[in-house]
Amino acid sequence: MATPLEQTFTISRPTGRGSATRRLALIVGNAKYPVNPLRNAVNDASDMHEALKKLGFETQLLTNATFEQMEDAIDAFSRKLRQGGVGLF
Repeated sequence: MATPLEQTFTISRPTGRGSATRRLALIVGNAKYPVNPLRNAVNDASDMHEALKKLGFETQLLTNATFEQMEDAIDAFSRKLRQGGVGLF
C-alpha cells in the first residue's frame, strides 16, 4: 500500500490504429549540489530514460545541468509539445 507521499502510476504502450501519438519525455537527473549531493539521481534518470525509450518515447536526458541548461531544455520541450503529442517531464 502506498504511503501518503507515494503515488503509483502505470505507463502503457498504446495499441491499435490510433497509437501514432507522439510521446516526448524530458528527464533531468541532478546530483552535484554544493550541499548534500544526491547519490542516485543520475543513475535513476538514466534508467528512466532507457525505460521510456523502450516504450517509444522521444527522450532527452539532462544530467547535472545548470539552471540555464534546464531552462533551455524546458523551452525546447514546450515548443515540441505545441506541435502535438503527449509529454512527460
